Amino acid sequence: MNGGALWLIAGLLLAALELIAPGFFLLWIGLALCGTGLLTGIFGLGWPGQLAFFSALAVAFVGLAARRRRTTPDTVNDPNVGLLGATCYALAFEAGEGRVRLRDGSWQARMADGGSPREDEPLRVVGLDGTTLLVTRQRVG
Repeated sequence: MNGGALWLIAGLLLAALELIAPGFFLLWIGLALCGTGLLTGIFGLGWPGQLAFFSALAVAFVGLAARRRRTTPDTVNDPNVGLLGATCYALAFEAGEGRVRLRDGSWQARMADGGSPREDEPLRVVGLDGTTLLVTRQRVG
């Protein structure tokens, strides 16, 4: 068995391990191993060339993955996702605090700009204070 095949087998094993135990590095190192195997098979590299290509590919893949991970915001647990900018409707307000109807629920709300809206007036969610929605009147036009 030649060196290229060994690199490919090792890369495929790491990729399979990534499926079994998801993590961050196994996939990228596995891709670097597979890439080294392909380059070794095509160019017939010796061990120093194989190690150099593997090192370069591993650093490149892990670096790109880390950069991508850092620039992608985590929106799954962000409480503002889907609420900011949403339209809700006033239920009952007194002195700028009350409740609004948003989608299929009722939420505690506070007018961000003061005042009290009339019942069923459309409002826009502009922020959160804990679980209290901060709302303003919708601008027309």
